[in-house]
Amino acid sequence: RLLEAVGETEDTKASSGKNAALRRPLRRAAAAVLGVLMILGAWLAFDKTARAEAGEWLRSVFGTQIQMENDAVNAGQRLRDFLGGEPYMQKYYRSAKGGDYRPYYGGCYLNDEKYLVVNVTDDSPNILKVFRDVMHYDRVLFQKVDYSADELYRVQVAIERKMEEDPFVGISMYGVDERRNRVEVCFGEEGQEIRDAFLTWLGEDLADKVWLREEAVETIIDLPGEEDNDREAVRALIEKDLVNGSRLKKLGDAEAAVTEAERPSGQAIEEYMQRQVSLFPEITKLDKEIVEDGDLLRLSYGIYSETLWYTSVDKAPELPVRCGAETAFGLEDIQTSVKGRKVGETYTIPYTGGMFDAGEPLFCDITILYIYTTEAAQLNDAFVQAHTAYRTVEEWRSALYREEWIANRGPAWEKAFNQLIAESSFALDEKKIEKNAADPEQAKMRVREYLLIKA
Repeated sequence: RLLEAVGETEDTKASSGKNAALRRPLRRAAAAVLGVLMILGAWLAFDKTARAEAGEWLRSVFGTQIQMENDAVNAGQRLRDFLGGEPYMQKYYRSAKGGDYRPYYGGCYLNDEKYLVVNVTDDSPNILKVFRDVMHYDRVLFQKVDYSADELYRVQVAIERKMEEDPFVGISMYGVDERRNRVEVCFGEEGQEIRDAFLTWLGEDLADKVWLREEAVETIIDLPGEEDNDREAVRALIEKDLVNGSRLKKLGDAEAAVTEAERPSGQAIEEYMQRQVSLFPEITKLDKEIVEDGDLLRLSYGIYSETLWYTSVDKAPELPVRCGAETAFGLEDIQTSVKGRKVGETYTIPYTGGMFDAGEPLFCDITILYIYTTEAAQLNDAFVQAHTAYRTVEEWRSALYREEWIANRGPAWEKAFNQLIAESSFALDEKKIEKNAADPEQAKMRVREYLLIKA
């Protein structure tokens, strides 16, 4: 009755008949559980002692399960810290006591029985003993695998780089799968053809280290140049090759299509431009060596513990500071240390700010870069070229008008768009569209909209 109520078709009835044998035991099990819960609920409703005991029982069961998961996660983290972190975090580890053991570690995961499964490329007793001693955890299983975590991470990075250089359209997602000890790759469609094409694109040297999922997964790779909000409709046009061969011959008068009443507020646009200018004052470096109260200065810093960097290791972050003034939460130690320091001086202080929960003492290396003054910048072509993607103030202003109008499209957008459709002229490949589109007239309309929006 429920299936009929939600509109079951003949096809779904046929398929549901195939699963009837599966559903019947599930229904009986659900009914049994519901009956037990009703009896238990009635009993608990009238017995305070029973309610208290039931609460303790639930807390003991589920609390123990959660504690087991937390203990396993913490044990895995202790092992990763000993080895020098996950592959993508390795550069942040200042020291790794077990760095020599990294080639033997293939990742870890929690199985259905809440055991921590540790993949190892070598299951020699001495290696397993080192790992056990580091984890201090009994519920652990070791599993011999082919590849280390570092090897699989390098495969993932290789795929990322190839996707940037030569995107493989149709791939939906990819990432390291510790259970299979492979890099899992998913596609937006099923079939051996796309899987074979991907392996050819990937190359033989990496093919053994990937696992290709057979089930289709919704694609996350957008087609290039796609600007229409109705992405599925545009995707269908492009995949069926209905856009190629069609072009916009003449664009209608876009300015005339928008009345003054429907334009964005000129005052709002000007206020936005001035706010942006205020964010980038002009800086003048001073020929001054010693930091004093009231000085504006720029410094670089790095926060770390004995084992880890907590700030970027690629380039030290920089920070503007006014000596003696209030500062943001977590930066108090840095700001109070600058008075009396020399430009170019590098020094180390204990760091007690609340930005990081390290569980061990933190330190901060600071370098005074320069002392400077600021004055308000001017809205001119030089500012626009330095801080935007445009060349002149007027070009930037026009772009902001256009972006604001499109971002807030409503009746004004619809009216202007329909007017532009009528005024513009298109050269459509009508033969191709009529031959390949299920609804040729709707497809022609979509192609016109796509070409107009792209223009």
